[in-house]
Amino acid sequence: MGTDMYNRWTLEVLGPAAAPGTEIGVRHLPGLPETPFVPEADLWRDEFFEAVVAAERDGFDVVATACTSDPLVREAKHLVGIPVTGPFEALSHTAPAMGPLTIIASGYKIDTWAPRAVAHGFAPGAVNVRMADFAHPDPETAERLFTTDVGKLFDIVMAEMKRALVEDGVEQARRAAVEDGAASVFFACSLWSGMLGRVADQVPAVAVLDPLVLPLKYAEYLAGTYKLFR
Repeated sequence: MGTDMYNRWTLEVLGPAAAPGTEIGVRHLPGLPETPFVPEADLWRDEFFEAVVAAERDGFDVVATACTSDPLVREAKHLVGIPVTGPFEALSHTAPAMGPLTIIASGYKIDTWAPRAVAHGFAPGAVNVRMADFAHPDPETAERLFTTDVGKLFDIVMAEMKRALVEDGVEQARRAAVEDGAASVFFACSLWSGMLGRVADQVPAVAVLDPLVLPLKYAEYLAGTYKLFR
């Protein structure tokens, strides 16, 4: 939000996963306070809706948000004539075909994931939630580094995501397979994207659903289907 700090990284993660012919555009919401994590949606509602409308005007076939909780996605669908989606909607249309699902999330708002799953069509109790907690940079440090060294701030954020994955995420995925009977695990923060290969290597019993790659593939499906049947 308010920063392009993740734009190039997002393209680097998604580029190798894109189908031939897929062109990816990554946009942030300028003019907002710079934050390394997504703030409450009320703070950027209008800017997001404007960006969705602009994406359609600029010729994009699909719009997908990068936040795994899909904030404002349902509302934005009514503003444009192209599909608007997000990681959690992609998850809800993909994971059920695989079998039982476990979501691995940080402690922040961890109680929101099970109700969100139900709201997206999962049966109550069908989705397990496990925690791999990570910390946010303190606001003073983030504000200072946005001004003086945004690259260092990026490195701090990503190092913390990797620490949480190594120390907790892999083990929680293993427990999801053994204790939950999960067929797939979804890591519920987009900043874990691109580093989940170690989970797949160490826990081969489950499909590890990448929070950015999954909505990319779903968006490609939507684009193709939309063109076919319109």
